[in-house]
Amino acid sequence: MENENVFIRICPSKELSDLRLDKMVGMTGSIVEKLDFRERKIKGYMVQLEAPFMGETVWFIPVNSIKYEE
Repeated sequence: MENENVFIRICPSKELSDLRLDKMVGMTGSIVEKLDFRERKIKGYMVQLEAPFMGETVWFIPVNSIKYEE
């Protein structure tokens, strides 16, 4: 499955909490890059948010915090 340009919603996870990004829960956006190569400690995606968070629209979101939207 190709993940780029897939619409997602951010959901709670331990990894998101560890990154201190819990306030992003519920935000939506589209995947722009998959970051899951073997050497990565935390696998996830670069997500283009629909609305800025802390002045930025592109964020790393751990894979466990991704819920695919239809």
